Amino acid sequence: MSVRRPFFIIVFMIYLSASGLSGVEAATVDSNEPTPNSILAKEYPETVFFSGGKQTKEIALTFDDGPDPRVTSDLLDVLKEEDVPATFFLLGARAKAYPELVRRTHNEGHLIGNHGYWHNPIIQLSDKQARFEIEQTQQVIEQIIGVKTSLYRPPFGLLNEQKVEVVKDLGYSIILWSVDTEDWKASPPDQIVETVLETVKPGAIILHHDGSNWDTDLTGTVTAVKKEISELKKQGYTFVTVDDLLEFSE
Repeated sequence: MSVRRPFFIIVFMIYLSASGLSGVEAATVDSNEPTPNSILAKEYPETVFFSGGKQTKEIALTFDDGPDPRVTSDLLDVLKEEDVPATFFLLGARAKAYPELVRRTHNEGHLIGNHGYWHNPIIQLSDKQARFEIEQTQQVIEQIIGVKTSLYRPPFGLLNEQKVEVVKDLGYSIILWSVDTEDWKASPPDQIVETVLETVKPGAIILHHDGSNWDTDLTGTVTAVKKEISELKKQGYTFVTVDDLLEFSE
């Protein structure tokens, strides 16, 4: 899920050319329809996740499409001030462009996941292209922080059985969400907070964005997250990273 802007369409074509997957390979890109994620979660209960257990009031804040110097640094300041860990699903292209933000995110105790390289809908890629995007992003992350991530979030949340098998074969768990703030619309902070407070439940995985197109202002997300944390703490919630929420073992 995330940015729905022409930028990602443009870089998709650049990616096809630069990666050597243009021509015949590009012409044979799958155009499969997505499978509802609720069905995929039932078919692949050990791979596809919307939320964690509901026994305790633990929740996970997650952020997509970064790192973005306009947003990520301020957001990290808020999380540090509130002593809250979060999970960041990074775009490979942006991680490569802003390695210092990747390092800071990791060094401050947050979990890093893979969100693909150019934010291409994975179901619109061939299996070869899909693997290339995920592996390229992994290489960038590993070169910067020396860690191999095992969490993947598909751009736009679009999946089908074929692509779940691809991601699964690469050793990833697929992390979706149970609360969508729709902050990519540059919504007012109070609206974002209201959405979270009305829909949050124990075990929730909350979707935000710390990156967007260059003409989209996400500063409201930073303000909203600070308010969310304050209100949710009052309600007795504690914040954990996705791997802790889902009790993944190392």
